[in-house]
Amino acid sequence: MMRFSIFLISFLLPLILPELSFAEKQTDSRSVAKSLPQGMVLIPAGKGVGMWLGQMSIKWSIEKPFFIDQFESTVGEYKKYLDSLGRVPKRDLTPAYLEQAELPRHADFPVVGVTWRQASLYCKAMGKRLPTGAEWKMAAVRKGNEKAGPGDLPLLDLDQLGKSQSSTKIELPAPFFVYEQGLRKVGSNPEDVSAYGVNDMASSVSEWLAWTNKESNARDLIGRLPKILGPASFSNTLVEDHGGRFWLGFRCAKDIAQ
Repeated sequence: MMRFSIFLISFLLPLILPELSFAEKQTDSRSVAKSLPQGMVLIPAGKGVGMWLGQMSIKWSIEKPFFIDQFESTVGEYKKYLDSLGRVPKRDLTPAYLEQAELPRHADFPVVGVTWRQASLYCKAMGKRLPTGAEWKMAAVRKGNEKAGPGDLPLLDLDQLGKSQSSTKIELPAPFFVYEQGLRKVGSNPEDVSAYGVNDMASSVSEWLAWTNKESNARDLIGRLPKILGPASFSNTLVEDHGGRFWLGFRCAKDIAQ
């Protein structure tokens, strides 16, 4: 009887262990979904490739899944954050042009004119951080392109990303009211949704990224680079950390607690 029990266990164990492992993975996946922070989207780990000017020129790798804001940080959210601060920090952390924004009219517009420091401190105050360039690219992969690259890697086509936003060239009238220069409410374009459910990655603003090169005084940003809102130019670049850019906003990311 003992020998038969040992034989039965040794026979069933290879069959049971994979099921247990799968069940554990399913449980982990469910627990991550349950812990999804409000207003954020889960982005998977993995490798991806990007196309620029018709050529494969960008590669990225993400070791761990992460959360990213579904929308860019808005005027309403930023003003609520400022209201919680003291007078001196509030003055120091107020973006350029914010006094032009009117509530509730512009509450759901992306906040712009922010410095990298202001964006980073805002994310930190929310228990988050700025996304890296690789994370932003993975989050921006379009529907249908999850397995479009070489070796079935997610493909980000930067040539196409902002094309739908490039049809008109906006003239800058005087006086210069930033929130009347073609900016629009977050989530207002139903076609601008990534494969993972992230909105406005081809928006009317560029976005600050995490400062990964500590040897440089410049910071990374990605998105629409010209100071006029068309035609679009979506790419990574480095700029000095100062405000005054009415086309530059941000969104936050967050690590998944172990």
